[in-house]
Amino acid sequence: MAKKTLQYNIRMSEEQRAELEEMCRRRGRPLSFQVEHLIALAKLVIEFCDGNDDLEIVRERLAAAKKRLPKKSG
Repeated sequence: MAKKTLQYNIRMSEEQRAELEEMCRRRGRPLSFQVEHLIALAKLVIEFCDGNDDLEIVRERLAAAKKRLPKKSG
């Protein structure tokens, strides 16, 4: 199935724009692909957090999961 091209005007601060442009540059991705990538990551995080997208709850959930990871030896 072909992708449908949509155009959005996204309002962001100059700092956020610079950060997004830097991500694109570091990863060698066009802006449109980087936005798709970030949306996919957001979906995974929301799924991991049982449908919750509240940033504080997501931070808490990820911090708790990180604590449960085995310690790296080295």
